[in-house]
Amino acid sequence: MAIGSIQADNAADVMRAQPDGIAIVSAICKASNLRDAAATLAATIAQSRS
Repeated sequence: MAIGSIQADNAADVMRAQPDGIAIVSAICKASNLRDAAATLAATIAQSRS
């Protein structure tokens, strides 16, 4: 499990380490648009898995 300081700009790097999961609460909660932040992170994570 990866926890702490995970943002859209480093989520792909974190996923390359193949954690069982990541905690991205602050990356979403601190965003001005929660939906866009979640979508960006989801796309970044999905792309890093392929």
